[in-house]
Amino acid sequence: MKKKTRIALIGLGSFGRKIINPLRYFHIPNEVEIVAVCDTNKGIVKEVAEDIKKDNPNIQWFTNHKKMFEETTIDLAYIATSPSSHKQIVLDAVKKNIHVLCEKPLAHTAQEASEIVAETKISGVINAVHFHLNYSPAVKKFKQLIDENFLGELKGININMYYSQWPPAWQQNSWINTRNEGGFILEQGVHLIQMIIKLFGSIDRVQSEITYKDDRTSETGIIAKMFLKLGTPVLLDGLTEVSAEDTIKITAIGTKGVIVFENWKDLKAGTTGQPIENVDLPHPSTSPWIMRHVIDAIHNKPSEIYGFDVGYEVQKVVDALRSESSDWITIEN
Repeated sequence: MKKKTRIALIGLGSFGRKIINPLRYFHIPNEVEIVAVCDTNKGIVKEVAEDIKKDNPNIQWFTNHKKMFEETTIDLAYIATSPSSHKQIVLDAVKKNIHVLCEKPLAHTAQEASEIVAETKISGVINAVHFHLNYSPAVKKFKQLIDENFLGELKGININMYYSQWPPAWQQNSWINTRNEGGFILEQGVHLIQMIIKLFGSIDRVQSEITYKDDRTSETGIIAKMFLKLGTPVLLDGLTEVSAEDTIKITAIGTKGVIVFENWKDLKAGTTGQPIENVDLPHPSTSPWIMRHVIDAIHNKPSEIYGFDVGYEVQKVVDALRSESSDWITIEN
């Protein structure tokens, strides 16, 4: 019988819980097993452990990840805690030769992300950041259109992020609206930055201005200018508490056409002089999800993963966007 991949979930907020059902339904019973769950909230961790016990009868629960690593045999740790805790948990896992899938952002700062990358390279464990957009039909089609020269010469990229409220109702926790660890740039903008780097190459320079309501809560707005290494300008604007439908959009503008990625899953496109129309996409089930790729990588099968080095490159840009300086910041690549 094939050996099961033994998985531990660390952090049982909105993201930590969201991964449970896909693990149940996207993998055959003899392929994976959740052997442990961990959260500092004892009530929550006990509740979650009890809920998934019928599918994972040997599950254990912990309120301390180090104790869990010591007392449980784990192949893969999924980390969904606050950004400032990522570094220590990742490094503790790496010391135990545990493979890691970490929520974005990889760390609290680019410096911490750099340290994570260095330690992980020494260990050789499989490592990935949860940049889930890479596996979506819309992003795959976006890449195909670029490769087919649909845009022609790329002239500019616009990013729009508008929220009627932050955080969204489904994404509530104790830190996501704090100035130190939360905000839409750090929590969602990181996906869009990674997507742009994947599709168009490295970002070279950043200049931004951020507005805050007070010195405790996360940003209420941002206006930023960036340049790709190839010289193309990227403009970003974001606002919270606006009387409009929540909007996430990337618009790539070229000499021959325009491509619009919208609201995490939709794609529109049009050529010069023609209307911009919806692009037909395959059902998401046709594209394996991130955990499928991570597990395949652990078993030395072909896979598509975006490792901690990618997380570090994105973190440098996000740090620059969130900096207190309004001067141009050069991104060291």
